[in-house]
Parts: sequence; C-alpha cells; structure tokens
Amino acid sequence: MTLTLRAAMAFTGQELPPIEVSGGDSLRQLRVKVAEACGVAPHLVNLLRESWPLKEQGIVGEELDDGCMVQVALAVPGKEIITASQDGSARVWNADTGHCMFHLTPPSTSGAVHSVLLSRCGKVAVTGSADGSIRSWCLEDGSSKLLEGHSRAVAQMRLSPDGSKLLSASDDSTVRCWHLQDGRCLLALEHPDAFERGVRSVAFAPDGRCFVAAGANGVVVQYSTETGEILASLHGHSAAVHTVVFAAEGRRILSASDDRTARIWHTAPGRPCMILGDPGRCLCLLCDLRERDEGDGSGPAFAAAFSPEGEQALVAHFARCARLYCASSGYCHHVFHHKDAVLAVDFSPDGLLALTASDDTTCAHLGTRQREPFSFGMHVC
Repeated sequence: MTLTLRAAMAFTGQELPPIEVSGGDSLRQLRVKVAEACGVAPHLVNLLRESWPLKEQGIVGEELDDGCMVQVALAVPGKEIITASQDGSARVWNADTGHCMFHLTPPSTSGAVHSVLLSRCGKVAVTGSADGSIRSWCLEDGSSKLLEGHSRAVAQMRLSPDGSKLLSASDDSTVRCWHLQDGRCLLALEHPDAFERGVRSVAFAPDGRCFVAAGANGVVVQYSTETGEILASLHGHSAAVHTVVFAAEGRRILSASDDRTARIWHTAPGRPCMILGDPGRCLCLLCDLRERDEGDGSGPAFAAAFSPEGEQALVAHFARCARLYCASSGYCHHVFHHKDAVLAVDFSPDGLLALTASDDTTCAHLGTRQREPFSFGMHVC
C-alpha cells in the first residue's frame, strides 16, 4: 500500500512536495525521505503529527493515514545532548526543544549503559555498556557497529580531537584505542602496577598525540597514541583516581581521587605537581567554620574540570560540595554546596559559569567570578 503524505515546516508552515511512502516503511525511512526533500542530514529531522512527536520505531501505515499532514522540525547542528541510563539505553535530545531525537537500545544482554559520547558533527553516537561492549551508532540511518574487546564494564570513553579514534577505560584493567570508522582495536594496553583493579578514566591531549589513563591504584599514566609507549607514570595519589583531563594548552593534567585531593601535573619532566585540597590554601573562611560545625568536609574527589582558559579548576566532592581553585596558586576561592554528593562538574565555553550535578537530583549553574549563584538552592561562600 502506497501512501501520499503532505509535509510542512513546523515553525513557518512552508509546505514541501508530497512524499510517497509504503505503508510498511518505518518512520526512520520516512525521515530519510523528508530529509532529502529538505536538503539536510536525516539525523536533523524530527517528525510530528498535530504537534506530537512520532515514535522512531513506528510503522508508517500504523501511525499515519493517506493524505495526512506531517510537521517537520529541523534540529540545529551542535544542539544535541546524549544521556546514558541504567535501563540499558541511551537517548539523544534536542537541547532547545527537549525532544528525544533518538532512542539507542543495545541488546538486552549488554546491561546498563555506563558511558556515552556524541561526535562533534552530531552524526555518530557511541555507547559503552556493563558487559564491556561498545557500539558506534550512525544517527543518519540508525545502524550500529559492535566494538568487541573489553571483558568487563566500560567505565569511560573519549574521542580524539579529530574524531577518528576512541579511547575506552574498563574494569577489565585495560585501556583500548579504537579506529572509530571501521571498529579496529589499534591499542590494547595493560599496566599491572597502575591498573590492577581497573581503569577509571582516560583523556586525549588536545593535539591527539598522547593520552592519559588512571585507575583504581591511584597512578596516572601517559601514553603515546601512535605506539602505546609509556611516556610518564605520575605517582602521588594514595587512592583510586576517578577523573583525568588535560588543560586546553596540553601542558597540564588534572586528576581527582578518592584520597580527597585533586592534583595538577605538568607534562614537562621535573616539575612538581600541585595538590588541590590542602585546607591551608582555602580562602573560604566562613566555609571552614561551617564545615567544622557540620562535619561537612570535602570528601573523596570524584570529578574535575579545567576552565577553558586554564586559569581555574573545578573539583566535585562526595561530601556535598564542589570547589573552585586558582590553577596557578592552588588556592580555593569558592565552595558551591549541594545537599548530597556532587558527581559531575564543567564550565561554560566562556568560563563564566560553573555547572554542577549532584545526587540530590539537582543541577546548578553558578558564576565563577561572582559571589552569588545563578540557580536554585545553592549557597556560595
């Protein structure tokens, strides 16, 4: 059965040429035809009927009638957000409308999705699951490619600056580097002294020539991307390292650990690291008084981020706060408080806002150069 559908742009009302589809086609196939009519990539097309989004997995003949009107909303490239879930799926959202553009569901045997990535062009998504499987998803046609190698949960993944390579850290105590387009494993690295109890975090340098990995043993290891050669082993943390990131200039590395500290390391040999978390460097005197009264110390450091210009470092702590440090002096200037553990932090592209996410079910964005937060329920010292 062939259906002829009318289509119009959702916001302008401009009508497109009639679109002929088979009643047995999927809505994904319809989206491809609409994208051709609009002259855009299929992953940027959202289909609606009477302002309600059409289900990605639906069948045309079951959802639409011959001659009915389909509304077309185009997403803006770079406005997508990807999320991972314990339900074993990942979703790609339009940040402007809140509409779910794609629902990515690996096989049910894969378990929870622990890590997700979205390419800069928005055409490729990557999911890492509890069973160690990694899938690369083409959002233009919905196809996926399995990257096999890890035997236990994937803890974190990172894309190279040019988008061609993928780093993965796993509970199987290995780091792997993959060629994203064809799924080949380029490097499979083990380090018994550093990764005996699993690898927690990985990060590419801004130029892509090297990367770092950190694990449950507290050691940060720097590798050559080309050969897998160890360039440096950074010792200092006394407990598991959960996060490692490079500064934008590529000369410093920031790590966050269960030993309650974050450290800034220099890639140039011979330069000492700076410890963030020393109470003697905190300028927040009111915060110190409150923490002594309430027993609300910093706790293990779970996540960390450099500001875009590299002048500040933001560290998330399990003990209900995130701390903002001067990256050159190590002094703590602000403490942003939540009601439960802070699990993730980041900066806005201009560095003027800090974003925190907590187990208290809230996110907050706060000014990095002002004394008051911009969001609900937060207190800044």
